[in-house]
Amino acid sequence: MKIHKLKYALWLYLCLGAAVSLAEPAPVAERLVTLKATITVKNTGDIPLDNYSHRLTIPANDHAQQRLLRIEYPHKDGYTLRPHKNGIDHYMKFKWDIPPRSQWVREITFHLRVTPFDHKVKPIPKSTGNSADFLMPSEYIESNSTEIQTIARQIRHKYASQAQQLLAAFQYPQENLRYKLMANKGALFALHNGIGDCTEYAAVFIGLSRALGIPARMTSEFNFSESKSFPEPNHHAAEAYFDGAWIPVDPNLALQPSLGYGFGHGTNTKIVLKRGDSWTWSNSMPKTSRAYRSQYVDTDIRWSISSP
Repeated sequence: MKIHKLKYALWLYLCLGAAVSLAEPAPVAERLVTLKATITVKNTGDIPLDNYSHRLTIPANDHAQQRLLRIEYPHKDGYTLRPHKNGIDHYMKFKWDIPPRSQWVREITFHLRVTPFDHKVKPIPKSTGNSADFLMPSEYIESNSTEIQTIARQIRHKYASQAQQLLAAFQYPQENLRYKLMANKGALFALHNGIGDCTEYAAVFIGLSRALGIPARMTSEFNFSESKSFPEPNHHAAEAYFDGAWIPVDPNLALQPSLGYGFGHGTNTKIVLKRGDSWTWSNSMPKTSRAYRSQYVDTDIRWSISSP
């Protein structure tokens, strides 16, 4: 009888121990991620595309959540790295010749380390970039509009410190917008209609931040928590310049705390490609007319993500 009780006690202990371990989520760790860009160019006409030039933005290397470890470009023509006009993002430029009636493919793989972050636990590194560039209104971010200025005054009247004001700007779209997937409309549309998706949530936050005198900018990202293949970045979030550092802010994903993103903290399921108004890719084709290009040349780019 005692042996049976001992076995039962041991079994109960093991079961309870397993239940406890299942109830406690494992800490989120950094992960190695590869982002591959596949560029396909079709020339269906009779004119060769000599020195076809392609420019592709590379993932951010100075964001709190990621580091770009290396670029894999397995093509003999090589590439050069150049800065975007905003002074924070970079792009790679490469050229090749595309004969008539042919299709050519280039694959570029970016190897990244994506790391969970929390500015309350570990301060985000200081930045010396020109933050003043991100105080002015821009496309989708009408920070000088009467509506946004009025809300900013209300926030400033209610909260004394910039930290409190910034947090109020972060919470405003969550409390006043209803999520609806749509084409990019911007902050003013969202405030007038009370709806928006990740772009509008970020735009409202950024517009309010700028109206409060706090530099802020939009980030274009790949959210690979569900999908692993994209024609372009599928998510927008933001960064705000506070206390000498760019703090990542995601007003939209914060609606679902289980995703792990919010004000100054995040996990490891996103890749930030670019900030502000940088383009994703562009190209040029010397010695060909615009009419020829529109009729006979097709350029397509697909992004895919893999992770152990």
